[in-house]
Amino acid sequence: YTQEDLDLLTTLGEQAASATATVQLSERLAQARAFEAFNRLSSFIIHDLKNSVSALSMLTQNARTHFDDPQFRVGALGTLTRTVERMQKLVGRLSTRQAASELEFESVLLDELARDTAASISMGPALHLTLALDSVSSVRGDGDAIQRVIQNLITNAVEATDGVGTVTVRVCSQDDMVACAVTDTGCGMTEEFVRT
Repeated sequence: YTQEDLDLLTTLGEQAASATATVQLSERLAQARAFEAFNRLSSFIIHDLKNSVSALSMLTQNARTHFDDPQFRVGALGTLTRTVERMQKLVGRLSTRQAASELEFESVLLDELARDTAASISMGPALHLTLALDSVSSVRGDGDAIQRVIQNLITNAVEATDGVGTVTVRVCSQDDMVACAVTDTGCGMTEEFVRT
């Protein structure tokens, strides 16, 4: 072999090594993306389950002291029914492998949805729920997805107050749009928590 042959073989070897490394990196990237998608889906599922378990837990705690109250039993049955329906929808989405991004758009009355969602979340005795729900025009969206967002916001607000304070759910018209806001009197997030 001449020096030119050796240089050519060296160049071919480097090209082959580069191509192999590119394929390996592409495979690792694809695996990382699949793992990230799995983690994202898992976090959605866990959050939904956590909210359902939280509602059922509060229901059982309150049932110990208020079960003899007929009005409580009616409310408890409604909460139980809504929780079961949410869990059935979650199981249905998982069993059909419906993507988390697949939304079913419909006409949604945000004030009614916020009222129903707030009613499904049990509050402690030292926690006050305030509803400031203006009558607003309907919006186009996925009712289940919007309800999960509102439920998550209210649940987070309840957790932030440590069971003492006020959680406010507001629905209003704002700049030709319909807005929903959940606020609480809790401690808020520290700068470190937000940063990390």
